[in-house]
Amino acid sequence: MNQKIIKYFLFIFMFPMSMMAQELQPLTLAGHKSGVNVFSFSPDGKRLISGSKDGALKVWDVTQNYKVIKEFSFGDDAITALHYNHKGDKISIGSLECLQIYNSTTFKRMARKKKAHVTFVKSGNFSPDDHFIVSSSWKENALVVWESTSLKQVIELSEPIWTDEAFFSPDGNYIISCNHDNNAKIWDVKTGNILKTFAGHSDWIYSVKVKADMSTLITGSFDQTLKLWDLKTGKLLTSLNGHKEGITTIALSPNNQLLASGSVDGAIIVWDVITQQEKFKLREIGSAILHLEFSPDGKSLVAGNFDGSLLVWTMPDSK
Repeated sequence: MNQKIIKYFLFIFMFPMSMMAQELQPLTLAGHKSGVNVFSFSPDGKRLISGSKDGALKVWDVTQNYKVIKEFSFGDDAITALHYNHKGDKISIGSLECLQIYNSTTFKRMARKKKAHVTFVKSGNFSPDDHFIVSSSWKENALVVWESTSLKQVIELSEPIWTDEAFFSPDGNYIISCNHDNNAKIWDVKTGNILKTFAGHSDWIYSVKVKADMSTLITGSFDQTLKLWDLKTGKLLTSLNGHKEGITTIALSPNNQLLASGSVDGAIIVWDVITQQEKFKLREIGSAILHLEFSPDGKSLVAGNFDGSLLVWTMPDSK
């Protein structure tokens, strides 16, 4: 066969995947003056709320091409946790020592715990029934469960290790956390006891996710790897390699088929959870990625950047 024809077919069938990062151009959302630490989609996907290092909070209307419709300032303290509840009528906001609950429509404060932790509140995730909130922090009393209406403490989990993420399992019976001791843990909500520890990373775990069917736990670490674990047995299933710098955040698509990971060098990789292979790169390098999240319909992936921007990609399969 003519060599030119061979080269043509190689170009057609192999080159497009290597160019994926260049073909998928994101929508850039500007407005924050400092790094976007956190953001959260409303359950219906119509709103996106973002918080930055300078204490600014913005509400974006997704239906109007992410138009900013509200802006607030929480002072000089960085916003380090931001979550809608499952019903969509409340928002939890975490900052230095403080955990607050706001009405998501009126944005009036409903509850406040001024000294929830001794340093920044890193998580404020609601339980599946929205009755409770689990918060995490970077120092002592790193994990606490609160009533979501009054922010009355229910139980403090004995975890002196700096904890980045913490959330309730899909069935509400457990809490999953990731720590700076290089481990992820599963806790019994009622007793506060550790039920299982996932050890295998060689550096801090910054992000953890669990599949909806509770079969698999996924961790992203500063050791540049992602690991998939059997949730019931604690057995390591596989390690995913592809990042050149530490992983700072991961996101799981609503259908649990795609996994996105972002790193300190700005790289974003999308993985196929079923084949456990890299699907494509959205970006090779850029401003450090602080947070990733899929939209509720799974059609978009949003990245919060250290430079203050949010980037919105439309996933190829959703077009």
